[in-house]
Amino acid sequence: MSSRGRSLTAAECARDWLRTRIGDRDFVLSYCKFLIESFSNEPASWRLSPLTSGNQEFAIRMFVWPARYENSPHEHLHWTVAGVLLNRIQVQVMERRNGIATLNVTAQFSGQEGSVGILKAPCIHQIANPTDALSVSIHIFEAEHSGVSSSDAVSDTVWLGPKLDDYRVGLRRRTELAAVELLRRRPCDDSMQLLDIMFDRVGKAAQFAICKALARMSPASAVKRIRMLGENSDGEVASKLQTLANRLSHHVGP
Repeated sequence: MSSRGRSLTAAECARDWLRTRIGDRDFVLSYCKFLIESFSNEPASWRLSPLTSGNQEFAIRMFVWPARYENSPHEHLHWTVAGVLLNRIQVQVMERRNGIATLNVTAQFSGQEGSVGILKAPCIHQIANPTDALSVSIHIFEAEHSGVSSSDAVSDTVWLGPKLDDYRVGLRRRTELAAVELLRRRPCDDSMQLLDIMFDRVGKAAQFAICKALARMSPASAVKRIRMLGENSDGEVASKLQTLANRLSHHVGP
């Protein structure tokens, strides 16, 4: 079998593996736990690091796409498997015309939650989040080409347009909010515990989101956290939080 044939077989195995995991609650909770552990690091030193498979052949990366965002056209020199974990993403596949000066769109795909597919190398493409909310995708790369050592970039990526560096702006905040949303959608004791652990490691936007999620899962925990937020807030915000905690406490049993 040729090396190209072996690569395609590995890609298909990775695709099938991700298809079984992306909708699996335990996998998502485990990934959220991995993210929450990373939030222990100070924001200045924090990185959205990849996971590696047990045999170290593959690296798994999460991308948290801002609303109404698209990156620059780029090419991976090795296969990639991608799946949509939250919301929706759009992928445009392109080809060169007139050398590398012109790129023409040859195909376009819209991936919904749970969608998984393979981008066979070489593949020029562009990823966008066309919605007004955060989108999250999971990507699998061959570990030796995944940029694991740098934790910042996929090492076999060739950018064909002006690279848009604004993806990293606000990434920690987006990842915190994405983790809350993923847990909120999977209400269970483990989700509540992870949200509770997460509360002291994230910024205020995620803390408010955690309170909102806990209000449905565990009103008593939500009241506790809302009051903590109120104690660390000033003026009108503190007053509104105290009022909210008092209202919610009426729904909490003795």
